[in-house]
Amino acid sequence: MLLNGQGKRHTMSRCGHLGLALTSLALLLPSASAALYFPTASYYSVTAPGKWFAYNLTFDAGGPVTRTEYTAAIHVEGTSTFDSVCLDVNNGMKSGYFVQVSSSYGLTGLNPSWGNPINPSDAQKALNAAAYIAFLDAQKQVDKKKKIGTQGYCMGGPLVFKTAAAVPDRVGAGASFHGGGLVTDQPNSPHLLIPKMKARMYVGIASNDDARQPDAKDKLMEAFANAKVSAEVEVYQGLHGWCVPDMPNGQDGKPIYNKPDAEKAWGKLVALYKAALG
Repeated sequence: MLLNGQGKRHTMSRCGHLGLALTSLALLLPSASAALYFPTASYYSVTAPGKWFAYNLTFDAGGPVTRTEYTAAIHVEGTSTFDSVCLDVNNGMKSGYFVQVSSSYGLTGLNPSWGNPINPSDAQKALNAAAYIAFLDAQKQVDKKKKIGTQGYCMGGPLVFKTAAAVPDRVGAGASFHGGGLVTDQPNSPHLLIPKMKARMYVGIASNDDARQPDAKDKLMEAFANAKVSAEVEVYQGLHGWCVPDMPNGQDGKPIYNKPDAEKAWGKLVALYKAALG
C-alpha cells in the first residue's frame, strides 16, 4: 500500500521525473516494525519551470511499488526513471521495514506542496530531519523501541550525517554510498558533525571520488575514532553512482552502475541495520 503523510491511499496514474540524490531512515517491522526513511532532495518538474515539489509518502509492507505508481504519487512529470528509488523501497519492504520517502530540502515540512527552488540552511535541514523522525514515531506501524537507520546516495550522504547528528538518541545506524562532500574545508563540513553522533556508521566511497580526494577517508576514520563512533569506511572499485541502476553511462559510454558492488553495498547495509537497530 502507498500512503501519503496523513496515512491515506494515493490514486496512481501517471509518470514523472526524480533526482538521484536520496537518503533513507530505517527502523525494523512485524505488527509494529522498524522503518526505513528516505530523505531526498526536492524534485524538479520540467513541466513547471522553476518549481520544485516537496512531499511525504509512506509505504506499508504490501508491494511491490512500481515506477509509475511512485511518480504518480508525487505528481511530478519528466523524463528520468525511478528504478533506483523503487528498488530501495521494495528491498526495504521485503526486508521487513516500514518505508518513508520525504523531501528533505523543502521548507514545507510534512505538507506536500509546490514551491520555488530553495537551499535551506543546515539548521533547517536538522529541523526537517527531526520532524520526519517524529512523524515516523507517530505511526502505528513503527516500533519506537527500535532505533532508526538512515542511508543516502550522492547528496544524500551529507544528509545522513546531518540526520544522525540532529537526532542522535533515535538514529542508531547510518550509511553513505558514493556520498558527495562529506569532507570539506568549510566550517559546516559534514564530517565535523561526527562528535554529535551515536549511530553506527558505514561509508562506501567510489574509486574516482577517492582518487580526487584521497585524504577524505583518513579524515573520516580519524574523526570517527576520536569521537569513539563505531564506523567502517571502505573504497569500492565502482565509480560515483555505482549503486544506481538507472544511472546514465559515463563519458566513455561505459555503464556506471556496477551490479556486484551495488549488491555488496546492499549486503553491508542490511548487516548494519540488523546489528545496530535492535
